Amino acid sequence: MSAGWTIPRNVANLAAARAEFNLAVPFEELPGLPAEWASASGTVHATLRFAREQGLPVVDVAIQGSVPMTCQRCLEPMTQELASSSRVAVVATSAQADAVPAEWETVLSSAGEVTLAGLIAEEVLLSLPVVPRHLVARDCGSLATELLEPAAEAAAAAEVSETQRPFADLRALLGKAPPR
Repeated sequence: MSAGWTIPRNVANLAAARAEFNLAVPFEELPGLPAEWASASGTVHATLRFAREQGLPVVDVAIQGSVPMTCQRCLEPMTQELASSSRVAVVATSAQADAVPAEWETVLSSAGEVTLAGLIAEEVLLSLPVVPRHLVARDCGSLATELLEPAAEAAAAAEVSETQRPFADLRALLGKAPPR
């Protein structure tokens, strides 16, 4: 059940009041996140601070939490820790978005309203790795171990073996003298 973070709120009013929210939101109530996260019964802790800068309403969004993911190296479950923050400018037009400093994120809202859950969900998605995997290969499961061990053995054998030169006799076959 929502505690108000899914209600559209007027950003100009929040910025004028310099509103601040400290929330613990269940993943199942964040829009646009994978369905398997909802079943994990996890939460993301977020702080949102509204203000006005350069004539625009802005919000500083900071999140912390952990989400269940699948390691792409070993294909086993893992927990991805999240800790991220960014400044978001809420704009009404794409022309306004073009004028926002490059280090800020933008959210387009022609009505001037956003949901807190929507801002938090965007920050969660921005903080995720492109390819989730265990930080250290030895933390991976059996599939990665099976794949990594032969590769390491092959690399070691390649270092020991003699260098082969497949075109070494080509010059003799062509009957040309070496260049001087």
